[in-house]
Amino acid sequence: MKRKRLLKIIWFIVKLDLFLIPLILLLQMDFSYEPFQNILASAVSSTLKFIGYSSAASSYYITVAFGKTIEVIDISMDCTGWKSAYALTALAVATPAVWKKRLKFLLAGIPAIFFINYIRIVSTIAYAQKFGLATLEVIHSVLWQEGLVAAVLALWFLWLWSGKKGVKLLIS
Repeated sequence: MKRKRLLKIIWFIVKLDLFLIPLILLLQMDFSYEPFQNILASAVSSTLKFIGYSSAASSYYITVAFGKTIEVIDISMDCTGWKSAYALTALAVATPAVWKKRLKFLLAGIPAIFFINYIRIVSTIAYAQKFGLATLEVIHSVLWQEGLVAAVLALWFLWLWSGKKGVKLLIS
């Protein structure tokens, strides 16, 4: 019985590791999709304007006023949340479950990750506009990068716990 559990865990890790191959290739190729970056920059700028902050989007750049200082923020491909969505997909595919349940989870989970990422960008810029440009990097690097990792894991754990078998999906 222990051997069977161990083999399931090893197989889960192998499947998860196999997802590293395309990820590494995409990172090496400096993967980007400018139309997605442009849409995200425009949406963030519109939201910032809606909540009363000064901003403008051009291509995948957002121009923001920080008091008397004007800053241009690059919405790079890394800012889009694609790696978080990829990680969530890898976790779902590696988890032993019926494909229908995996797909249902991903149809809800991936948009949730992109929404959380959108909130991450808006809140980081809005907070920096309110409390000063120096806070931008702290919030971005310290709080939100780890926050997205936590969001991915939280969604995955919620999915595991919500199943009829719960966490037994992974370890039984």
